[in-house]
Amino acid sequence: MPHMFPSLIAKGISQEFKGTRPVLTGVDLTVHPGQIHAVVGQSGAGKTALADILGGVTKPATGSIHIQGQLTSLKSEQDALAKTIRYVKQGLDRTSRLTVAEALQLEAIPKKFGLVDMKAFHERASGQLSMYGLSDVDPKTRMCELPPGKQKLVQIAATVGKTAALILLDDPSASLAYKEMEALFQRLSQLQYADTGVVYFTSRAEEALQVGDQISVLRDGALIACHDPDSVFAAQLTGEMVGRDLTQIPAMPPRAPWPEVAIRVESLCIDHCVHALSLKVRRGEIVGLVGLYGAGQSEVVRAMGGAVPRTEGEIYLRAASQPSRIKTREDAMGAGVGFIPDPHGALMDGVGREYAYSPSSPIRELNSANPQKPPIAACLKAGCSVLLFDNPTGGLNVACRIEVARAIHDIADQGTSIIAASTNVEELVSFCDRIAIMVDGRIVRSVERSAFSVEKIYGYLKAGK
Repeated sequence: MPHMFPSLIAKGISQEFKGTRPVLTGVDLTVHPGQIHAVVGQSGAGKTALADILGGVTKPATGSIHIQGQLTSLKSEQDALAKTIRYVKQGLDRTSRLTVAEALQLEAIPKKFGLVDMKAFHERASGQLSMYGLSDVDPKTRMCELPPGKQKLVQIAATVGKTAALILLDDPSASLAYKEMEALFQRLSQLQYADTGVVYFTSRAEEALQVGDQISVLRDGALIACHDPDSVFAAQLTGEMVGRDLTQIPAMPPRAPWPEVAIRVESLCIDHCVHALSLKVRRGEIVGLVGLYGAGQSEVVRAMGGAVPRTEGEIYLRAASQPSRIKTREDAMGAGVGFIPDPHGALMDGVGREYAYSPSSPIRELNSANPQKPPIAACLKAGCSVLLFDNPTGGLNVACRIEVARAIHDIADQGTSIIAASTNVEELVSFCDRIAIMVDGRIVRSVERSAFSVEKIYGYLKAGK
């Protein structure tokens, strides 16, 4: 039965530390049962400070907090837990020393005749893991032995699996891959049936749009705006986050790609996430693959670049009648196909840092601090004629995003073909020649540059056709 009161009403929350400017200034936030309220802002906007106050880690300088209608004084994390407030912080916590089963069931270890029921213990853990697409994880494995993304999902599963009035998630996707994010989003969507309120803190506008039932924007510690996700686009949210209008992303001038086909994919299938996908890209053409998280666009470029295996399908380069034997990233690079991973959380190996940027190099204007410069340089140095980008501007600041868009355009002008997978419609519209819209692992529509419309493309994505 739904609660009569909101899960959370925070009023006038302010915070400041001696010798610094105010971290939070008069922030109001209301979260209803079954609602996911996304709080989006740049690094340093005050998201973690607000999460720490709501989670009992620190006390506010001013303001009040009501949990399910009750005025609450949160003096410690134990106070928050007593009020069934569950807080998943950034990074990994002390549970990394435990087994997966222990991390999932610290507060509810099943017992039989006074002893731990090990069979039930591990069976229950396996059930929780399957809800997050982690069926391959052995509950007896120690947390520290898991990759960071799986550690984070287990940590979230341990929190979300418990009874809670309010769940706080601080930048939970920082170490997650796309498939892990999809599993998280699916699980969070089920919380509406448990009448649990969720505050989801993130720096990614696209993520807030996909997961949030309501979106609040924080900038410099102040609440700037609150939106219904159906009435706002990523560029508007990003503009509010940085304090300048980005709804009109500067578009690159129209282009005319070469007529010959540079790369084509036939009937590509990837492990339950991409289904019989076919695509042709001309020489010098920039094609965007856009979809919501989990639509499969990221897996397509990864498979084409040899970063993940494909279960079926062939890749043909140029006018070749025989398919290319691309099974690894090294195979792809040797064939002239360069894969550039998502800079958001990607571990760059430094290849290409010694590349000499000539005055005519298409990446000469990329700032040396731009994380996309080394991998792009490595591909250009290897003579790649096709570049595959997975979320080309993920996690980058606005200046770096604009640099990358211009570099992609300049690279294509020299005859290199580009395929860019992303969730960000506005950015793809700014530099692509054509955008293929993906839903549930399939291309459902292709839009030429002359027909680009951010509103229509978002409409196609939401309608699923």
